[in-house]
Amino acid sequence: MAALAILTAAAAITALLWLTDHRMPAELAMTMARIDLFAFGSLPIMAHEVVEIRQWLDTRAFLDGIALGQITPGPIIITATFVGWLLAGFTGAAIVTAAVFLPSFLILLATAPLVDRIKGSPLVGNAQHGVSAPATGLIAALDVKLALAQPWNYPSAGLGLLAFVVLMMKKDPLWVVLAGVALSVVLGSG
Repeated sequence: MAALAILTAAAAITALLWLTDHRMPAELAMTMARIDLFAFGSLPIMAHEVVEIRQWLDTRAFLDGIALGQITPGPIIITATFVGWLLAGFTGAAIVTAAVFLPSFLILLATAPLVDRIKGSPLVGNAQHGVSAPATGLIAALDVKLALAQPWNYPSAGLGLLAFVVLMMKKDPLWVVLAGVALSVVLGSG
C-alpha cells in the first residue's frame, strides 16, 4: 500500500508539472524514472537519452556530470541530478534525483516481504547473469564515446593511461579522480 501511495503521489506531481507548463521538469522526471525502471539506472542508457536522443546536453557536459558523480558521495547515477540542475535548476535537480531512485525504491518496498524467495530463485539468478554481459557492453560503448569526446594531448593521455592502470589495481575511484584533478592542475593538461 505504501508503494502504491508513493507512486500515486509521484504521478500526480508529474502530471501537475506537465499541465502547468513546467514541462522540462516533468519530462526529466519521466525520462529518469524510465531509465531507472527499465535500464536499472544505467549511465550508458542515460547518456543515450540525454545526449543523443533528446540532445539536452553535449557529450562533454555529460562527461562533466559523470566526473561530479564520481567525486560526490553516493552512486554514480547521481549524475542525473547534474542533468536536472543544468536543464531546470534546483527544481529540476530535486525532481530528477527523486525520479531516478523512485522506481527502484518502490520495487524494493513492494518486494521486501518476498526477498528470501526471490534470492533463492534460479530464474532470478539466471536473469542476473544474463544482464551482466549486455551491461558490460553498454558501459564499454559509453567509455569509447566519452574518450572520443575528450580533447587529448600528451599530458591528458598519460593521465588517462595512469588512471586506467591504477583502477585496474582495484584502487578507489574517488582517489583516482581527485589525484587526476590535482595532476591536471599541476601539469596544465585540463
